[in-house]
Amino acid sequence: MQGSAAPSIRRGRNVSESGSIGVLAKAVLACIMYLLSGPALIILNKRLLTVIGFPYPMFLASLGLGASFSIMLVLCQLGVASPSVRPSAHFYLTRVVPIGLGQAVTFKFGMQAYIHLSVAFIQMMKSVTPATTMAGLAIIGKMPDSSTEVLTVLLICLGTMIAAYGEVESHSLCNGPCSPCHAMSASHLCRLQQCPPRRPSQPLRSTLSDCSVGPRRPQVHLTMIGLFCIVMAECAECLKLILTQVLMTDQKFTIVDAVLYITPAGFFWLQLGSCIYEYPEMHETGAFQRITTELPIFMACSLLGFAVNTAGFCVIQTTGAVTLKVLGTARNAGLIVFCWVFLGETITGLEGFGYIGALTAFSYYSKLQLDKKRVEASSDNAKVDAEPDSQTGPA
Repeated sequence: MQGSAAPSIRRGRNVSESGSIGVLAKAVLACIMYLLSGPALIILNKRLLTVIGFPYPMFLASLGLGASFSIMLVLCQLGVASPSVRPSAHFYLTRVVPIGLGQAVTFKFGMQAYIHLSVAFIQMMKSVTPATTMAGLAIIGKMPDSSTEVLTVLLICLGTMIAAYGEVESHSLCNGPCSPCHAMSASHLCRLQQCPPRRPSQPLRSTLSDCSVGPRRPQVHLTMIGLFCIVMAECAECLKLILTQVLMTDQKFTIVDAVLYITPAGFFWLQLGSCIYEYPEMHETGAFQRITTELPIFMACSLLGFAVNTAGFCVIQTTGAVTLKVLGTARNAGLIVFCWVFLGETITGLEGFGYIGALTAFSYYSKLQLDKKRVEASSDNAKVDAEPDSQTGPA
């Protein structure tokens, strides 16, 4: 009897090992997908916001959420995917709807901040988002695994903060439009989620000229209204990420559940905000007709939005909300360094120091995350090996 039990134990260990490897592979693939699809979406949205002349970021962001829900709903109807939970109305209103509201508040106050604050100050504030997210998770009892992990996140934030000021200093010295690499970086005005809103009486040409500045001294000015806006945007984003991680980990939401239930809430609030702040001008300027003429680009943005949202939920589920924000920071830094090394992009010494420091800290942070996943896999395997011999029966 005992001899026949050995193959059973080995099979259990093999299943556990393959499952642990699958979780690690899922985390790595999700991070790669997020890193690749994000910049592609930023490029297309920047083209729509500036070149094509569709400066309505809340409406554009809602397209990706709406497409994510629609695609997942079709997959569920076809039997390709299926939700694992069916939340009650009370649960949905109290746990899921606030996530969508947080996303809309982040967009609105983030855009409003650009009217009252300098780009340098805003990006310095946004660079600490990974740290504030980690602090928020610690408040609800989800402490970091080690002080080394906390230190690496703080170093990433510090490097990005230094680079943000260095990058604005670089833009202040140029007399023409910013390069494509800088246009996708963290501190550019035409960033996907943080484009400054155009007033109805302000011509589009005037708005676009804001992205092509002449020589000026870099400034980091501060107003109380602007400070309130950026703090509200940061708090809303942290709250959204924390609530999402709670759903994905504590409530055991799967990727299908997250896309099927969370994205409609975000779509609702963003469309509501767009109806209030963007629809009147869209109607006046004939922006809806522009959607039909540029339909392929809008469809591509919607599909990329599905990829970004799915990958983002997967990253939160497998590694956490802090890693999601760290990935976004590292993605911008990596793009600038790539353009500097391979495309001859000119950056200041302060900017290069900040980005290289952030990437170095990110590399170590990634190593810590992989080591943590390996330890979890080893722990799962040890549990299988230590199982009592209840399956083997008496000798």
